[in-house]
Amino acid sequence: MTTTASTSESTARSGPAGPTLHSGIGGRRRALEILLLGSLAASGCQADQAWNDQVASGRAAGGGVEIGYRVVGRGPDTVVVVGGGPGLTMDYLEPAVQPLTGEVTWILYDPRGRGRSTAIDDRAPVGLAEDLDDLETIRSRFQLERMVLMGHNWGGAVAAHYAARRPERVDRLLLVSPYPISQVFVYGWNLLPRDTTRFREGALAAAAATDPAGWTKFCHAYWFWYFQPVYLPENIDDRVAAKAVCAASSETLVDPGTYQRRHLFTSAAHDWTEAFRSIQAPTLVLEGSPPRSEHRLYQVHAERWAQSIPAARVLLLPGGALLPWIANSAGFTMAAREFLTGAYPSSAYLPTPTDSVTAANPSTPGSNP
Repeated sequence: MTTTASTSESTARSGPAGPTLHSGIGGRRRALEILLLGSLAASGCQADQAWNDQVASGRAAGGGVEIGYRVVGRGPDTVVVVGGGPGLTMDYLEPAVQPLTGEVTWILYDPRGRGRSTAIDDRAPVGLAEDLDDLETIRSRFQLERMVLMGHNWGGAVAAHYAARRPERVDRLLLVSPYPISQVFVYGWNLLPRDTTRFREGALAAAAATDPAGWTKFCHAYWFWYFQPVYLPENIDDRVAAKAVCAASSETLVDPGTYQRRHLFTSAAHDWTEAFRSIQAPTLVLEGSPPRSEHRLYQVHAERWAQSIPAARVLLLPGGALLPWIANSAGFTMAAREFLTGAYPSSAYLPTPTDSVTAANPSTPGSNP
C-alpha cells in the first residue's frame, strides 16, 4: 500500500480547522478515530447503530454554501465518494461502500442543492463548476493533502475533471459506470433496446407526481429515471435498486427532471475525450457487462473513458451495468478492495490506444500487463 511521498506513516492533528489527515491512499487507524470523533463533536450527531457506530455526520462550509457529509467506516484507508444522477443524494451509495467499512473509511457527501446540503434557489448557478467546488470543500474540510476518489455516474465525470485540474491532489481514481464521456454516447444509450411501454408509463407517472409522497411512489416504480441518460439496465434486481436509490427523504426525490435539465445544461453537447490527458493518478474504469451482444456499447464506452486517461485500465464485471455493486456485489467488492488499497484487479486490462479504435470497432480485452 502506498502513501504520499512526504510521509510514510499517516498522522492527524487537531487545530482550529479541525482534524488533519496526512494521507495519500489513507490515514492510519488512530488518525481516523480522531476524525470520526471530531466530526461527531462538530455536528452534534450520534452514530447510527445500524452501521455499528461507524457513521459520523456533519456539514462543511465553502463557497457560500454548506455541504453535508457522512464518514462511514473505520478502516485504515480513506476514500472520498462522489455520487451521481446528477441530483441524487449520497444515500443510494451506502450498499456500495458498506461491505468495506472495516477496511476503508468512506467520506460521502451531497453537493449543493441536494440532500443534506444547502438548498439553492432558481437563480443560483449549478453545474460541473459548482460540483468541483463542493468536492474541494470536502477535501479542505478534512485537510486531505491527496485523495483517493470513487466517482459513480455523473460523479465519475466530476472526479475525473477534478483529477485533471488538480492532479497533485489525487492519488487514485475509481470510475464506476461513469457518465457518458461525450454526447455521442448519450445518443447511443438512447438507441439501446428498451421496454418502451415502461418508459412511456414512467413519463406519464412523472407528469402525474405532484407532491413528495407521489415522487416517492414514482421513484420505487421508476428508479432508473433518476439517472441521465435515462435507460433501464438489465440483470439488476428492481426492488434492490429502488430501495437504494429511493432511500433519500421524500422531499429530495421531487421532480428529478427539473433539476437534471438545469444541471446538465452546463454540459450540453459535451466531448471530454481530450479533457483528461493531464490525469496522473492510477485509474480504473469499472462497468457491468450485460450478457446481450447488442450491449457492447457498455464495453466501448468504458474503454473510451480509459483511452482518454493515461494508463487507465478497464474492468468489466459480469452482470448489469449502472449499479454494478447491486448486479454483482461480490465482484464489485473484491475489485474495489484490490484497487482502492493499491493494486489493479488481475482481470483489468489496458484498452487499445485511441488512434486505432473507433466507436464502431471496439477494442478486444487484452492481458493485464
